Amino acid sequence: MTVEIPDYFFNDATYYSLNLEELTFINYCIHSTENNKEMDFKSNGIIIVLSGEKKLYIDNEIISVKTGEIVYLRKGKYFMSAITDANKHIYSSLVFFISDNFIKEFIDNNKKLFMNIEQQVSNRNYYKFNISKFIKTNIESLFPYLKFYNQYSNDILKLKLYELIYNIIQTDNNINFLILLKETLEDNRINLKLFMEDNYYKSLKLEEYANLSGRSLTKFKTDFKKIFNTTPKDWINKKRLEKSKFLLLNTDNSITDICYMCGFDNLSHF
Repeated sequence: MTVEIPDYFFNDATYYSLNLEELTFINYCIHSTENNKEMDFKSNGIIIVLSGEKKLYIDNEIISVKTGEIVYLRKGKYFMSAITDANKHIYSSLVFFISDNFIKEFIDNNKKLFMNIEQQVSNRNYYKFNISKFIKTNIESLFPYLKFYNQYSNDILKLKLYELIYNIIQTDNNINFLILLKETLEDNRINLKLFMEDNYYKSLKLEEYANLSGRSLTKFKTDFKKIFNTTPKDWINKKRLEKSKFLLLNTDNSITDICYMCGFDNLSHF
């Protein structure tokens, strides 16, 4: 199903973006084909192809997303090609980058939708589907808010994205999309014990440890206490001192070198 695109989205600019609190909206428009471009999705993304074709190279598979189709991608690095339309000579897409916090909020507000899929696994990083008449109307209503930002745009666009996700869920095989959303959060919560054993000597703040482990600071401290039966600060200091002692006794490294190798910021803390 073809989405009607306002003329002001087809100008000479190849890139238009709007960064909000937990969302980034991008209109991407080019007039010549781009081949095998590596893209680093640091957030989860929804790509809506408005004109032309997007090709994704995922796990030795070529995924073609044509005009009137949508693909949801988990965060990660992808090789992509953007192919212009044969008649209009334009490739255009809307890309929504969605934070984990937004997805968590959506899941928390719609727990009944996810009750029956707790044990199911998708085993893939994407989900592709067609634009339905409801999604078409939803997308077309986005354009004015994307182009003409005002003080209410953040809240309105957040509601519009909620509407888009609900419309996606109504499409065929929507259970695959729900599973991907659920796994998006689960993937972030890596094994905290293994993570800390591998990273305690790095000079990081607790907030950085929490973020890298896929947790809020509060969740990080709670999980840490359950696993190690102590506070992160006490455990990290103890592990760093143990490593320092070992290096002092078994290597020729200087005290200064060992200090920084074990995560201490300066000698006065060592």
